[in-house]
Amino acid sequence: MESMNNDLHDNMIASGRNFSGDYNGLSLRSMKLKNCTFNGAIFSDAAVTGSKFEECDFNGCEMDQGDFEYSEFFDCSFTSKHPISISFNNSNFINTRITDIDFVSSTFTNAFFDGVTFSGGTINNCTLEAVSFYHCQFHGTALTNLNLDFSEFVDPDFHDCVFPQAQVLNTFGLLQYMMSANVPIKLGDHAGNVIMDSDIYINKKLPQILQNYSESDSINMYGKYFAIINILLAYKKKEEATYYLEKAFEEAALIEDLRMVRYYCKLISFCELYSSGERRKLYHDICNYFHMDIMAPWKLKNYSRQIGEIRYTLLNENNLPTLIYYAVTNLVGQCLDKIGTVMKHVFALADKYNGSPMHDIRVEITRNSPLQFTIYFTETIENIAAMFRDLMALSQALEMKNESRNKISVSHKITNELQQYIKEYSEIGIRFRYIGSQIENWKPEYNNVLQIEG
Repeated sequence: MESMNNDLHDNMIASGRNFSGDYNGLSLRSMKLKNCTFNGAIFSDAAVTGSKFEECDFNGCEMDQGDFEYSEFFDCSFTSKHPISISFNNSNFINTRITDIDFVSSTFTNAFFDGVTFSGGTINNCTLEAVSFYHCQFHGTALTNLNLDFSEFVDPDFHDCVFPQAQVLNTFGLLQYMMSANVPIKLGDHAGNVIMDSDIYINKKLPQILQNYSESDSINMYGKYFAIINILLAYKKKEEATYYLEKAFEEAALIEDLRMVRYYCKLISFCELYSSGERRKLYHDICNYFHMDIMAPWKLKNYSRQIGEIRYTLLNENNLPTLIYYAVTNLVGQCLDKIGTVMKHVFALADKYNGSPMHDIRVEITRNSPLQFTIYFTETIENIAAMFRDLMALSQALEMKNESRNKISVSHKITNELQQYIKEYSEIGIRFRYIGSQIENWKPEYNNVLQIEG
């Protein structure tokens, strides 16, 4: 039975319903919808942050200036004749079909796509920085005027698609794919006009680019280290790559750019040239470039976040799962002392579930006013399940009255330890709410350990 228009709301849970209303400018956060159809619905200027859609179809919807950040789409489909300018930052798309959609001036920063098919349509003048594309197909999709800096491509399929040549060296994995692909891909200019195919690029243009970089002096190499290291690692020229890595680390340390250090380390993670011992040495060398004892508080905060990710990138040597847990607090302004209390408790909980040599825990502050944070926890699936239930028990106990419609139900006992944390939060006025999660390196057998209902 078709629902009434405009009955979507924050924290809504629904299954098998049809929606076609005008939700322009509404707050629709943290919904969980399954097997629902949206025909001609209007989500322009709507805030749909942290929502989860499973087996949902979006047909002819208007989404101009919509905010779908931190959302999840599993086995969904999108099709529309309306151009879409939207924010999908930090969202996940799994086994989803995107057909004949024209994305214009949209942002997908840090989004994750796995098994997604793009058919027709355009992605124009969009920001896809640090986006991960795993096993995705781009069939006849126009890619023009894009920022693909530090994006990641694993096993892509570019069928009848023109990839922007200027972005090749700014990505992870694309050079390696082009060197081994059975069918070359088309490379084009910023407007999508074909310039050459990837075979010509690899065999003729790339050696010349490498020679030009190699002949540049240190002054002219500023901002070019990522590209030359990318090329050398794709060619498996380890010694030369290491030479430029050291220079790149020194340059980044001078301007305290830990973000670029992290990207250089990710280049290393895309090759198999460095042993565990060599990666550990690189990590310690990086730490020695920075001096925590003289850092201002805001720099220390950034350093703690970035160095944790660098450590994870360089030293993660197995396929243990990683829980990524997103939450939003009620804290605004200068409340770092209070968020520090939450972080202390998160680390204490993680210490209880330390059963692997590759155990890793880090917490990032991702947004201010109100403060949002993300937890990254690498462990066995049994310990991840226990950690997840502790976090959910805390968040559910702390929800405001108007947030009582929980999106997820977990069976877990409130321990004395958790009761003490909840008491402490109540005394100093801290609340936080779950807004989403994902588990990297998920395996089907993990369903026997961690099952989420609701």
